[in-house]
Amino acid sequence: MADEEQEEQTNVTAAAPAPSGGGKLVMVSTLVNMVATIGIVVMLVLAHRKEASSPSVEDIAAGKPAKSHGGGEGAKEESLVDSGKIIPLDQFTVNLSSGTGTMPRYIRINISVELEQNAPEEEFKIKTPRVRDTVISLLNSKKPGDISAVEGREALKDELKRAINGYMTQSKVKSIYFTNFGISN
Repeated sequence: MADEEQEEQTNVTAAAPAPSGGGKLVMVSTLVNMVATIGIVVMLVLAHRKEASSPSVEDIAAGKPAKSHGGGEGAKEESLVDSGKIIPLDQFTVNLSSGTGTMPRYIRINISVELEQNAPEEEFKIKTPRVRDTVISLLNSKKPGDISAVEGREALKDELKRAINGYMTQSKVKSIYFTNFGISN
């Protein structure tokens, strides 16, 4: 009797059909995952190439030409030929002018100065303390309302440029850039 039951179970196991739908589902989901993974890898490679071809801040400051992978190369080189050496100054934290009875306010600002094309930067480097003093003096004379609007900041750039160029003989300033600008509340 035990032999008959064992034989019956063997026949039932051998006669039962194998599941067939699960294999197709696994294959389809594997293919979808592979296509998605390949797509992500392609996007990452393209993004890396684009990032590698754009100039870094150090390259721009050093006046190096932009890296290019063909197409439009002349326009990039031409725009860099027009620009002069860009010299970043150390950060400024300066008290702004305030009326009596008001809380003192200050400005924290980073400034970069672009010299005219082919201007020697040695004079500028020698006169950097004087440049910093000029920036601090001009900022001390400003009220927060004078420089919180875009027009006020542009006027400040023009004032700084004129004041610095007033005592530079060879290293004339072409442009002033604010790379960080914050006024306390």
